[in-house]
Amino acid sequence: MKRFLHSPWARYGAALLLSVLTLALTQLTAWWGGNEYIPFLFAILLSARFGGLGPGLFASALAFLANDYFFISPLYSLQVQNPNDLFKLGGLALSAIIVSWLASEYRKSKHLNAVLAYRQFVIAKLSDRALTSQDQPDLLATVAPLLCESFNVEYAGIIEFLPDTTSVVLKAGCGWAEENLGQVLTETDAEFFYAGSQIRDEPSVLDIPHREKESRMPKLLIEHNVRSGMSIIIQGNARPFGLAGVYTLERRRFSEADLKFLKIFSELVSKAITRIQSMEQLREKSSGLQRTLSRLGPGRSHLATTQFHLSSRGRKIGNTN
Repeated sequence: MKRFLHSPWARYGAALLLSVLTLALTQLTAWWGGNEYIPFLFAILLSARFGGLGPGLFASALAFLANDYFFISPLYSLQVQNPNDLFKLGGLALSAIIVSWLASEYRKSKHLNAVLAYRQFVIAKLSDRALTSQDQPDLLATVAPLLCESFNVEYAGIIEFLPDTTSVVLKAGCGWAEENLGQVLTETDAEFFYAGSQIRDEPSVLDIPHREKESRMPKLLIEHNVRSGMSIIIQGNARPFGLAGVYTLERRRFSEADLKFLKIFSELVSKAITRIQSMEQLREKSSGLQRTLSRLGPGRSHLATTQFHLSSRGRKIGNTN
């Protein structure tokens, strides 16, 4: 339902439907005694509450026209002959604007509080995962859906830079076609995402003004009809790991709070990635040492281990002195 009302067509369509239903109800009943504008205020309230200020004002305009055309003499005409009717319409217009504004402000306030609460939950969860994660694929599969929900977007993804420094892979995400996940992206896509990595530690905002395909746009985003988005680099242990990005089907202006949250998000994921990579390197060194010791044989293995501990202890004593 939330995603449905996120579309402008759906929000304005809902306002139109509410207005038509209100008009039908008002014409079929005789309860209002000349105050037929009252039920339209409820339609305006609902339109602004769930759709925002634009749909609320749209419903206000429909209410103004409907009352003038169907309930004010002369009927079925937009002319107003009685000054009292003109004042009534003016009062309706003023009331409708006030109701629309108050309802939309309440909607924005409630939405902002819900977003802030959820983002606090995400930060707490990521902080915990940064300290406890043992498996990189599991970590990425967990954080990608959190990106979608945090920004209320259709697509989000973690894009990894491969060691050859010319290829990228969509490592994890939500909303994408199943065949895209885990696949190496095209060379054009790789160039685009590598270009985004040149902006260090700050989000890079994407805006596609037209729906036609552009050669500079990644095929992945064009195929999914992306119009807006932003991404930020994820640091690794020795080199950048990749990008975290969010993308939407609509033209959208991301707020300063959105940019700051994405930056915090990337920092936490970077810490988790760096920690996991460091653990993997330690495991590889430990395995290499075990293989070397096993080839030396029991006696030499014990001697090498003893020398290793003595040298380590000597370094510690030297450092204390």
